[in-house]
Amino acid sequence: MSGAERRDALAFLGLTGLNREPTADDLKQAFRQKAKDYHPDRAHNHARQDHAAELFKKAKSCYDKLLDDCSSKSGPGSGTPTTAAHAGQSRASYSMNPNRGNQGFKI
Repeated sequence: MSGAERRDALAFLGLTGLNREPTADDLKQAFRQKAKDYHPDRAHNHARQDHAAELFKKAKSCYDKLLDDCSSKSGPGSGTPTTAAHAGQSRASYSMNPNRGNQGFKI
């Protein structure tokens, strides 16, 4: 990610006022706030919903890029809390479907 892209992403998420590099927790908190503000389900008319969807996608894209950048800077051997906190985690989706992978509940 170039310097200009990074500055734009940080500005969009509202993280330009930090006196330090944003941590994964900073990024997560900023993204959650933007997600609350711009989630398409919270917009009540179609014009706002389309605009909100675009802004939500932009927030998600900024978050993903900055998180990848953050994790690559705190790579193996750096000893930063970000590496330890997210070690072994993947971006897998979770399913709450009790019928997945078996025959469901038998009574």
